[in-house]
Amino acid sequence: MASRRSSPRASAFDDKLARIRALAADPPATIVTDLRRFLEDPNGFLVGEAAKVAADLELRALEPDLATALLRLCAAPMEADKGCHGKKALAQALIAFDASAPDAYLAGLRHIQREPAFGEPIDTASSLRGLCAHALVRMNFRDAALEIAPLLFDKEPDTRAGVADALASTGEPLCAAVLHVKALAGDKEPEVLGACYRGLLSLDARRYLPVVAEALAGGEEIAAIALGES
Repeated sequence: MASRRSSPRASAFDDKLARIRALAADPPATIVTDLRRFLEDPNGFLVGEAAKVAADLELRALEPDLATALLRLCAAPMEADKGCHGKKALAQALIAFDASAPDAYLAGLRHIQREPAFGEPIDTASSLRGLCAHALVRMNFRDAALEIAPLLFDKEPDTRAGVADALASTGEPLCAAVLHVKALAGDKEPEVLGACYRGLLSLDARRYLPVVAEALAGGEEIAAIALGES
C-alpha cells in the first residue's frame, strides 16, 4: 500500500510552526524580524504561537504588531482563527506588556465567534471578551467601565464572570453599585454571582458585607466562598 503523503499546505504549516518554536535560539534582531512576519500570517494559530514567543521573550518592540494582528483577526472570517486561539494569545501578550492598545482591546471586547459544535454553536470568543475587559481597565482607559459593564448580561457565563472581576479591579465605588445591581438581578451560573460578591467585598467590604451575608443566609453557597476569599 502506498504511503500517505502530507499535503503541501500541511507541510508549510508544520514548517512555519517549527520555525516559530525554534526562534528563541536566534539573535534578537532575527527573532523580531521573523516574528513580525509570522504575526502577519493568515493562519490565526500560527499568529497566536508567534504572540506567545513575543511575550515569553519580552519583545516589547512588537507591541504595535500584536495590536495590529488582533485587529486584523477580529475582522477576519471565522476560519482564519478557529477557537480564537490567535486572538486570545495576542490579547494575553499585550496584557503582559501592559500595552496601551485601546482599539485592539475594544475590537476583542465586541467580538463574537459562534462555531459549529454538537448541538448549538459555541461562542469561542467568550474568554477573549473577558481578557479585553481586564486590559481596558489595566490601561486606565477612560471609558472602560462604560464599555464593559453591559457585558454583565452577555450570553456567555465566562464573559460575565470576567467582566465582574474586571469591574472589581477598577477600584471605583460606582462599579460596586453596578455589581450590586447584577447580583440583585441574579444569574443562573454561580461563578458569575461569586465574581460579583468578591467584587463587592473588595470594593467596599463595610457596605456590602451584609449583602453577601444575606445571600449566604438565603442558601447561596457561592457567597460563603466569596466571604472566605475576602
